[in-house]
Amino acid sequence: MENFTCELFGKLLDSQFGDHADNYDSFRFGEQATTRGWPWLRGIMGSVARRMGFYRRYHLLSKANLTEWCPQLPNLEWMFHHLDDDESRRLLVDVVAYRILGHRRVRLPLSNRRYWMQLAECAALADEQDVIGNRVDGFILMKHCLRKLGYPISIYAPKGWPVATYVLGQYTCKKANIGVKPGDVVIDAGACWGDTALYFAHLAAVSGRIYSFEFIAENIEIFKRNIELNPSLSSRIELITRPLWSSSNVTITSSGAGPGSRARVADSKNENTTLSITVDDFVKQRSLSHVDFIKMDIEGAEFEALRGSKEILRAFKPDLALCVYHSVDDFSRLARYLDDLKLGYRFYLGHFTIHTEETVLFVTTRP
Repeated sequence: MENFTCELFGKLLDSQFGDHADNYDSFRFGEQATTRGWPWLRGIMGSVARRMGFYRRYHLLSKANLTEWCPQLPNLEWMFHHLDDDESRRLLVDVVAYRILGHRRVRLPLSNRRYWMQLAECAALADEQDVIGNRVDGFILMKHCLRKLGYPISIYAPKGWPVATYVLGQYTCKKANIGVKPGDVVIDAGACWGDTALYFAHLAAVSGRIYSFEFIAENIEIFKRNIELNPSLSSRIELITRPLWSSSNVTITSSGAGPGSRARVADSKNENTTLSITVDDFVKQRSLSHVDFIKMDIEGAEFEALRGSKEILRAFKPDLALCVYHSVDDFSRLARYLDDLKLGYRFYLGHFTIHTEETVLFVTTRP
């Protein structure tokens, strides 16, 4: 694979007449809407028609989606050539093609029978009688006991939600040996309901330490409840209720709710606000002798938080797992920023759903 643009447009041309009616995550988005009856029959008829050379005009590329992604081609070309392996490069092409054409045209690597079996097994762990409902974010949280997955952990989460972190290993890149290890000091940015904090605490073992950053009140309520469910891990976890940003003491507010809450600089005195902190300042305040792993899933604030981590990146060169799917810019600018620091970082890409969410950039200095 030598050229991102050629690979992408080859993928788009090959995929634009696809019709993957089953390529939809009903656990995440609810039942798929259909405008007419007999969708399975229409799928069969459409498949037969395509084999005979008939195509429907609306299957062609959308100008609106191309308008969003075409300006990014130079940046994506750079990213393509700075990824460390062909698997990551191929995944970048697939993910961008999916975001341009959608679920009916492009099937991502995880969309297979094994994924659905794993998701069903995880969903079966949910106790539908032990529920936290009526939330402002619309999610219904069910208690999951994860012992069958090999984790002595119980958490409240949407049905099947733990599959990404606990089964698919969303914050672990096995091919590059990136992930939390015993004794690690971990920055858990975007702790939300505490599922990643507990996952990291289990991996870091007794000598590890997890610093979880979450400032949304509704998320903190569930975070605390989940940590209390797991007393054997709670002593390894500390919650910091300040948002990470590029500078400390910036007045930050949020929009959205639940796991989709986004931090932004407040523009009104009437908003609920919190003062930011940088990773660099936090590490100085705590006099931490090392930071080994940083995870960021902070809904588009990853770039700002990285800019506030420059000193500890240079001092400790921690491994990183950075979510890039919140913004088209982040598919390249997070890696560019890190590459400009000249720390010898190498880049890998992972994707942990069958839809647009959970694309993760893994970063390490190890060969």
